[in-house]
Amino acid sequence: MLFIGLDLAWGQRNWTGLCAVDDSGRILNSGRARTDLDIVKWLAPFTSGDCLVAVDAPLIVPPDVRRRGCDNVISRVFGHREGSAHTANRHQPAFSKGVRAESLAKTLDLSTDPVLPSAAPVRRMIEVYPHTAILCLFRLPRTLKYKAKKGRTVASRKLAFRELIGHLQSVSGPLFQLASTHWQNLCSEIEQCRTSTTLDHAEDELDAYVCAYVALYYWTHRTARCGIIGDPEQGYIVTPIDDDARVRLRGLVSGG
Repeated sequence: MLFIGLDLAWGQRNWTGLCAVDDSGRILNSGRARTDLDIVKWLAPFTSGDCLVAVDAPLIVPPDVRRRGCDNVISRVFGHREGSAHTANRHQPAFSKGVRAESLAKTLDLSTDPVLPSAAPVRRMIEVYPHTAILCLFRLPRTLKYKAKKGRTVASRKLAFRELIGHLQSVSGPLFQLASTHWQNLCSEIEQCRTSTTLDHAEDELDAYVCAYVALYYWTHRTARCGIIGDPEQGYIVTPIDDDARVRLRGLVSGG
């Protein structure tokens, strides 16, 4: 099994981050691509066999739905920690030519079913969400402010980047081996960034590392530590779940 993180831009104008990890947790490669052709070319060596691709982008977007149920649940469960989900629907310009992630899954011949068998290897692409993953994996009260938004400076964003890097390095070990030149080069690049644009490019690749780790984590722990929010027909998000999120999810199920 190989595990791939894909921080996929909704359209082809922005960069997409990529990260590939083997079943021993070793980083095989990481980088960025822009067009679907370049993304498929990058992914092809890692998706020809058994693999689990975790993509940060809408994967299943049903027609004529203003807001996916999974986006609504994620927002209700994680909103108080500033981890609400973006709304995805077919009326948005990004989906005028179809759902990019779903198209890539079809091109690569990957199933989009999030339910994993007990032991057998798979060839799957699942939707994940770095914000909720980071919150639950590292037991954080609020999301890290490393993304570009009004009022955030390069300096403040770099502080948040360093915090995220520190959290990822805290789990570095047999499951996720960050002792690689790819990781070291990315960390060095982030330190050297002087503009918000260059930080954005580094952010794409860093989020791909988070996605790759979520793929490994989900494969290792399944639904004992992760939740499938939604379903394969109407859209879903796979995310690690901590105690706070588990309680709130139970409250939604019970009508609370």
